[in-house]
Amino acid sequence: MQRKQIADIQDQVVENLPFDKFLQNEISKDADGWVPILTLLKFPKLASFTMDPQTVALALTYSKTLMLSEDRQSVRLKRDMHITQNVDQRRIYVQDFPISTSKEEIKVFFEQFGKIKSILLLKDLYSRWLCKGDL
Repeated sequence: MQRKQIADIQDQVVENLPFDKFLQNEISKDADGWVPILTLLKFPKLASFTMDPQTVALALTYSKTLMLSEDRQSVRLKRDMHITQNVDQRRIYVQDFPISTSKEEIKVFFEQFGKIKSILLLKDLYSRWLCKGDL
């Protein structure tokens, strides 16, 4: 597996797990906060990278923020990671940047102002995965 694929898979899980309402509900179902990798594969963007749970597990093996269960079938936030309920107080919305701008370029630009936890690119309604210039 290439580094870019690993980074893409890690980014998708890290972006969704702490903030997605569906996943928060899944986390609450398990006393230790584990979410099955098969559940994560229900997200279309992650599924576009792979449908193989073992590939996802491999990609998450060295994650700094996530840990795998011993059977490598589930994932959760590492114990020292906390989900902050006041996310909206630290969230920004930016628009009108070129559609060709990559997620990495956006990250590099905004890191000059502080640590970036996640970037969510809003998608054009008519094209499935193309960014419309907003984040």
